[in-house]
Amino acid sequence: SDGQVLTSTGAGSPPAFEALPAGGYTELGVAATSSGAASTISGIPAGVKTVLIIWNKISTGGAAEVNMQLGDSGGLETSGYLSNNHKHTTASGHYAQFNDTAHFGISQGGGGADPFATVMHLTRSASGVNDWVVTWIAYQSNEPAQTMGVGMKTLSGELTQIAVITNGTFDGGGWNAYYQ
Repeated sequence: SDGQVLTSTGAGSPPAFEALPAGGYTELGVAATSSGAASTISGIPAGVKTVLIIWNKISTGGAAEVNMQLGDSGGLETSGYLSNNHKHTTASGHYAQFNDTAHFGISQGGGGADPFATVMHLTRSASGVNDWVVTWIAYQSNEPAQTMGVGMKTLSGELTQIAVITNGTFDGGGWNAYYQ
C-alpha cells in the first residue's frame, strides 16, 4: 500500500512490504524574541536524539549577551554547563574566548543594530542518557563577528525545553527548533 517499501526478511525467505521508517526532522515551533529576557520552546518528546536550532535576526535593545539554556520537567537548568566559545571580530581582528557554566554562552555583546544568525546542533551522547553535546556557529551582522562554540550539559531528566535568554531585553527576530 501507499507509504510501504519492499524489504528483505533475510536470506532464503521471501521479501515483505513494510512501512517507511520515519526520517528527517520534526518542527517544534517558532518563538519570537521581540520582548522580555527569555524565549522558550517546550514540548520536546522523550527519546529525542538530536535538536537543530536556527536563530533568525535575534536582537537586543543594547549591548547584551544572548545565550541558551536547556531544561527538563523540573524547569530550565541554570548551572552545570561546560561551554566555550571563540569570537572573532573581523573589523578589528579581535579574537576572544569565553567560558560559561550558567548557560551555553553563544555571544558576548551585540545589540538591536547587531542581530544574530545562528545554527546550533544538540546531540544526546547515548540512548537513555541525559548528556547533551552542543555545537554552534553564530554571526553578528554589525560588528561583523563570528562566534563558534561547543559545550556539554548533563540534565537531571529528559530534555523537554530550550530557552534563548539575554541579560538585556529582546527587541526583534525569532528562532525555530527541530528534533529527530
